[in-house]
Amino acid sequence: MKEKKGTIVAIIVMTIMLAAGIAGYTQTVKGSATPTRILYNTNAGKVFFDHKYHADEKDYNLGIDCSDCHHAYEGEDELPQSCVECHEQGAEESSRSEVLHNQCKGCHESEEKGPIECDGCHLM
Repeated sequence: MKEKKGTIVAIIVMTIMLAAGIAGYTQTVKGSATPTRILYNTNAGKVFFDHKYHADEKDYNLGIDCSDCHHAYEGEDELPQSCVECHEQGAEESSRSEVLHNQCKGCHESEEKGPIECDGCHLM
């Protein structure tokens, strides 16, 4: 009986630690205006987007300019707006899912890099 109780406690502790690790990994760096990682909640499953990997010129240098994704971005004097500022979920014209699918999948196809199938982005 004690072994069963110990196993249940171990499973609960491991589940809590896993959830805390995932939550911590998907958070942005405090004090930074630029997000490190973004987690999109979608109807087709959560999409994890590594903003730093796509945007960091120093470490990764993919050649992506801020205005390539943030098309309303005017320059370094202001922060780029989030996609949801203009593209609301479920909007009839240029919904967030339509825009992100066109933007992300389109770039992955044209550059022949990154996932293009549904389960390549909708992971969780």
